[in-house]
Order: sequence, then C-alpha cells, then structure tokens
Amino acid sequence: MKHIMQNLFLFNTLSLTLSVYVIALGATIGYYASRYMQGDRHYAGYLWQIVSLVVSVLFIVNANNIILFLVAWIAASILMVRLIQHKSTWTQAKNSGKLAGRYLFSAGAFIAIGLALLAFITQQDGLASIEHFSKQSRQSHEVIFFACISCILIGALLQSALIPFQTWLISSANAPTPTSALMHAGIVNGGG
Repeated sequence: MKHIMQNLFLFNTLSLTLSVYVIALGATIGYYASRYMQGDRHYAGYLWQIVSLVVSVLFIVNANNIILFLVAWIAASILMVRLIQHKSTWTQAKNSGKLAGRYLFSAGAFIAIGLALLAFITQQDGLASIEHFSKQSRQSHEVIFFACISCILIGALLQSALIPFQTWLISSANAPTPTSALMHAGIVNGGG
C-alpha cells in the first residue's frame, strides 16, 4: 500500500505547503460562497462544485503519477467551466463557459502531450522519476527541453490567461464572485 501511495503521490515540503495554502484558500472562498450564494436556486450544487474543485487542485499539487495529475487537471477544468456557467439561463454565462472550456482543455491537451513525450523519453510515469532521469541523462536534454518548452509552457500560458490568451478570463467576468476568486487565486495560477 505504501508503494502504491508513493507512486501516485509525492509528499514533500513544497507539496505540503501548497496543500495548506489550497485548503486555507478553499475554506475561505467556500465560507464566503456559502454566505454570498444563499438564496440561489442551485446553492448546494454550487458549493459541492467548489469543494470538488479544491479537492482536484489538491490532487494536482500532490500528484506524482502523470495519469493522476492529468485526471485531476481535467476535473479542475470541467469544474471551473461549470462554475463559470452557474447562471445557466444567461446566454453570456454559457458563452463564457464555452470559451473558457476551449482554452482550459487546450491547455490540458498541451500539458498532456508534453508529459506524454517526457514519459516516453524517460520511460517513467512518475513526475519525480522524470525529474531524476533528466538530471542524470545528458543525451536527451534537447528532446526534453523541446517537450517542456513547446508543450508544457504553451499549456501553462493558456491556463494562466497570459497575453495573447487572456480572452477567456476577461469573458468570464460575469461568473459569480466566488468563482472569480477561485479562478484568480488558483486555477489561473495553476499554469504557473
């Protein structure tokens, strides 16, 4: 069981520090949302989506396995789109969610391609193993560099809504305030 946990999760000082940050931020935004969204027709579902998003970000922060990381990344993207589209009767909310979805899923695709290339080159499925391999091996640095820069960096730029990819973030300004807080405090910075 311990070996399986080590293959799936990486617990170190950085991941634990980020986990505390994610939990504190998630609890703060969740508490705010519980008061802000009172009276909303889909109140309970909205709060569960926030909790689910925080849990998926915790998986991203602590993942060591590429598949687990990507599944958590996709879950976070789906939940973010659903939170943006919370006011489903608003055409603008639907359109904002669709635009955000295109950008977030494109980011996920680029990151998946980059990680798949790294996994193929290194024959490793753990993020820590890939890092260890890249430090030990001199011969494949050019390919690893290409995979990281061309795919993972583009995915991070898309996710972070940096110029010229900022339109999805601007468009989502009509989302409820707790959703904006989650976007700006976590999801957008997830690219970093």
